[in-house]
Amino acid sequence: MPGTDVLVIPFQDDHAPGGGVFLKLRNCLAGLAEDKRDVLVLRLMEHRTNQEIATLLGIPANTVAVRYKRALEQLRAELPPGLYDEICGVSG
Repeated sequence: MPGTDVLVIPFQDDHAPGGGVFLKLRNCLAGLAEDKRDVLVLRLMEHRTNQEIATLLGIPANTVAVRYKRALEQLRAELPPGLYDEICGVSG
């Protein structure tokens, strides 16, 4: 989504803006290619389906799925496991 420079994520006190965890997440998201970040935000923050995202972005649904998978892989590699699990709704 062109112009999507700000991502608002609710944090608990230990994840407050200005804290190390918040900065790590912000930097990681900023490091994603815009096309991956757009898909990730639409899936995780707006709870959109692949088909909805495909329609919004004018790309095939399979492309959405690939971008989402690659964005998650990058997040998983760069974020602490607990934070990645919290953001992505992984239960352990």
